Amino acid sequence: MKIDRSKVKKVPGDAPADTKVLIQQITSALPDEALLATCLAELSPPKSWEVAKCELFHWSEILNKFDDILAKATETTEWTLACDRPGAEATKDLVMKILVFTGQLIEHSFSRHLYNSMDRLIALLDSDDMLLVQNVLTLLYTFSKRSSFLTRLREEITKGLFLRLQLLAETWGGKVNGFGLAKCCEDISLEQFPTTSTTVHFEFFSEQEVEDENGLKRSVTNIIHVENVDKMKPKTIPQIMNDLVREYSIPESKQIPLYFHLRLAYSFADYKARVFCVHSRLLSLAILAYTNHIPENLTSYIYSGIVEELVDVLQLKSHDLLELKAAVMRTLTAVVHHDRGSRCMDIIDATSSSSYHGFLPVLVRTCIQSLTESRLDDFPVAYATAVFSFLYHMASYESGGDALVACGMMESMLKVVNWYDTTEENITFVTRAVRVIDLITNIDMASFQNHNGLSIFTRRLEHEVEICRKAQPYVIRVQAMDSSQAGTANETDTAGGGEYESGSPPSLERTESGEKDEDKLLCFPQRAALLKSILNFLKKIIPDATFTDSIRHLMDGTLPSSLKHIISNADYYGHSLFLLATDIVTVYVFHEPAMLTSLQDRGLTDVILQAVLVKDLNANREVLSAIPNICSALCLNARGLQAFVACKPFEKLFKVLLSPGYLVAMRRRRNGEGHGDMAAGLGAAVDELMRHQPSLRTQAMQDIVKLLNQLCEIGRDSSNVCAMSGPVQQGISRQLRPDQSIPGESSDDEDEFEDSQQGGGISFPSVPSGLLLAGPSSTSASDIKEKLTVPLMDYIINVTKFVEAVLTSNSTDDHCREFIRQDGLKPLMEIFRLPNLPLEFPMMPACQAANALVKSVVAYCRDQPVLDEAFRHMDVVLKEIKEISKARLESGGSAILNEWAQCPPNIEDAIREPTNTPLLHRLSYMHSYIGMMTCICKLNQSDIKTLYTNAWATEIGIRLLHEIADLYGFLLWETTILQQLGSEDGLAANECDAARADLKVVLANRKGVTEEDATSLLPLSLSSSNLDAATPMDVDGDQPAAAAVTAGLATPKRMSVQEKIRLHSQLLTKFLRPATAMGMKLCRITTELLSLMVGTGLKVTFET
Repeated sequence: MKIDRSKVKKVPGDAPADTKVLIQQITSALPDEALLATCLAELSPPKSWEVAKCELFHWSEILNKFDDILAKATETTEWTLACDRPGAEATKDLVMKILVFTGQLIEHSFSRHLYNSMDRLIALLDSDDMLLVQNVLTLLYTFSKRSSFLTRLREEITKGLFLRLQLLAETWGGKVNGFGLAKCCEDISLEQFPTTSTTVHFEFFSEQEVEDENGLKRSVTNIIHVENVDKMKPKTIPQIMNDLVREYSIPESKQIPLYFHLRLAYSFADYKARVFCVHSRLLSLAILAYTNHIPENLTSYIYSGIVEELVDVLQLKSHDLLELKAAVMRTLTAVVHHDRGSRCMDIIDATSSSSYHGFLPVLVRTCIQSLTESRLDDFPVAYATAVFSFLYHMASYESGGDALVACGMMESMLKVVNWYDTTEENITFVTRAVRVIDLITNIDMASFQNHNGLSIFTRRLEHEVEICRKAQPYVIRVQAMDSSQAGTANETDTAGGGEYESGSPPSLERTESGEKDEDKLLCFPQRAALLKSILNFLKKIIPDATFTDSIRHLMDGTLPSSLKHIISNADYYGHSLFLLATDIVTVYVFHEPAMLTSLQDRGLTDVILQAVLVKDLNANREVLSAIPNICSALCLNARGLQAFVACKPFEKLFKVLLSPGYLVAMRRRRNGEGHGDMAAGLGAAVDELMRHQPSLRTQAMQDIVKLLNQLCEIGRDSSNVCAMSGPVQQGISRQLRPDQSIPGESSDDEDEFEDSQQGGGISFPSVPSGLLLAGPSSTSASDIKEKLTVPLMDYIINVTKFVEAVLTSNSTDDHCREFIRQDGLKPLMEIFRLPNLPLEFPMMPACQAANALVKSVVAYCRDQPVLDEAFRHMDVVLKEIKEISKARLESGGSAILNEWAQCPPNIEDAIREPTNTPLLHRLSYMHSYIGMMTCICKLNQSDIKTLYTNAWATEIGIRLLHEIADLYGFLLWETTILQQLGSEDGLAANECDAARADLKVVLANRKGVTEEDATSLLPLSLSSSNLDAATPMDVDGDQPAAAAVTAGLATPKRMSVQEKIRLHSQLLTKFLRPATAMGMKLCRITTELLSLMVGTGLKVTFET
């Protein structure tokens, strides 16, 4: 099946430039199958993959065309595939090229789950051409090795796939029965094999039951026994299969097993076909091992003698079997992987791996010699790759690693690392050698030192970096400093913060933050993998005690120059290499602090400071988390501290918490992390930095307070609107229209956090169509200014979690007291009453994060100024509520409903605007403050309870309690009216005329609803007109019952008065529910607060 692009949850960005060129090249050849075959042949092995990895989504058009071709090739007529018919050789050749190319693509792409042609591959496994089957299995092997894709397919596909794989992987009898793998791969006559080699013996139960002599029904066992199947030619396998099906009435569930047995017996007599069968069997076994899908009867697949048989195949001298030997090495690797090293000893014994002159060590040395001497005829790339992969898996286990150490494998691997080949295809072998060395040195480091391994690694790193310099000569240049200026970070070139080392800049300039991803110049993927392996190894050995003497002089050579180029070009090398390079410097400085001055003299520390504090930071969570640790290392002496302070680091670092460009990195969750954990980790690292350097505390706290003020400015800016959920980028403007709601667009990205409402929370959704509000102060949509959608909830979570971690990651209160001294309480308390906050804010995780910060500040500093600042903000909000509600209640009725009725017309989310509904928003603010006070009141420490009680017992505290009590009474009145308006009984005829009038205005100003319709929408007990209760009322056509349908209520053509009352009551209840729920929840949280206060011993008498 094709890839449905419309159902892709996460649409990736643009493909890299080189990948886009290759995609366009293949796409242009898609209409012509002959041209496509030529194009794919040019890209097939031994040519290596030279473009950057990208999402498989970008290849969907090409893969969909491939699916069309495979669909035509797998059209079946009586067991014969279309590509197996006479005259279809060109189609079969194209199918094979597609399979080979797809295998390369899967190995060098992400999101492999998008591949949707698995049903075609299963159909191709039924081909009578074993070479085609082998190509399909090679592709499936790539899937099984690289991901768990095969095990997550639909059940029917998984069942059909693994049935065929198990049939292909079954043992043929083994060496003891004359079917050893090595013997089957030799070009010998059929007479030297048992006669059963070309015999089909198949038993199955008939679907129809027969009665025996006792009258009992039983199934009949049918036996198919056909000898000398190979002599039935010129009949083809499908023709023989059709004859057997017609003759024996074989059940459909048994036809595939019979077909596979028949195909094996038919092909066994031909040497080439027999080799293809052996190859297919090995690949199937490897796939089953990687997917952990080997059946319970393990002896039918991985039996006791399988390792010896595989080694026997490797010892065959024929050069025609090199591809098969590569499959043998892959199978051995899969067996080691499946058994978690339990069969390593069997392999070690069979290959004499622990002896220098054993078979495997000699094979490896021969392979390396062939590679270094460019004799690829003896060891093709696929075979050599399989050998190195096997060594890596062997070295991953203790027994395998010991054997490789004993046979002197270190010398051979270092020879590969020291091999400077000019072709980029062979870089992967060097990478694999480095990884093998990395594993071996966990067991024995002495051999690495004895062969001067550290020098070999640093030279190799410099060699690869020098190649990269030719493509990207840019490097950060910092002006030379004399002793009087030591530690002062000078300005770099204004254009890019650096210079190009030689000549003119490359034709493809390095990208700044505003450029698109496809314009970036990227490091060759295989070279980047090699650099990553080398840097990982260097990072590992720096703290190793065996390298104490040599590590001290590690930075005396070319390594600092290489690191400077990597750190200067984070966009070119990628964030992973950038982070590794800085980690090496960090680990080295912490291990050898006396060498920091030497690194400063060489300019390496200045390059790091410029890269992380002056240039735009890489939007990656690992990089952001590591920056404080990097800075701690660079500040270990006075010179480094002075240079660090000169860069104004905290202001630059803290900006990432309010930057939409870093938002995805900040909220992406891994390993079950909660939203904000990234910011909390960053805050803990900053706290540690301030602990190491106490002189930074004052400046850091000033910048933290500045960060809170910037957050409040975003929340106060009337040109912004808060995004409710999903990924929202600041700067994307949206004009408010009557048919468009304010909340941010939703997202199905599973890696991104969405602000979900807690159980029982208030929901203020967009007002349903047909319930658009209008009022006297009519405002047209053209008068509404453009607003910027900002992820304010994410910003609040990140900032508050970060600040909380900075203040509370230690057991002392010095950070908290400095925070209070810098006047940080004012912006902290203001967060709870920002105009751009949504009405649901009190029930959102962002409010909980802010509550946790305030609670932590109180718990650490235990000072009354924290509560005093909160009281001042609460006092302001309560006074505003009192003034607004007093003005609204002068005419009686509901203040909330009266405010709602005066919202601008035809704006679905008008109630979310603080200028339209000031009372609703201030009730939300008060809900947040009371919730915060409730959290503080739940602290169990006795001194905090005393502090809390004393604060409320002050003059302002007692006044606030009285005002809260008044607010409680006001809320009871409002919720009672709103609930009665939505009930079937309604209010009494002469009760609250103002409330009825406001509700009528609200309904009358809905889009497309007339005043008469609004009157009829009111329940009968609310309507001022006398209706004939005995006469059914029509609700046809344009009657207001259409609004009920909009609200999700079924409306029959005709209904009684009581049914109409009930229907309209449900509509009004749903319509008024948000405001009613807000009042009720605020009453509930107020009750909880007062109850907790009574529990603390505070007693206040309220006047009724």
